[in-house]
Amino acid sequence: MSGELASIEQCLEKHIPEEQLKEVRRILYGRELGTFTIIEAVENLAEQHNFEVKGYCIPAAKEELAPP
Repeated sequence: MSGELASIEQCLEKHIPEEQLKEVRRILYGRELGTFTIIEAVENLAEQHNFEVKGYCIPAAKEELAPP
């Protein structure tokens, strides 16, 4: 294997067939989480400074003592 490994996700996507990839992700990460769109200004900033931004929706029970 040559070249730089950018991320585990990239490696999984490259080497594991799509029908098995969903199960591999479930085993590694638990249930599949929803994602949301990152605004363009943030994506541009990440590109300028060479980092990656991702966001996930993580459902949780409403807290009883703290406001939303």
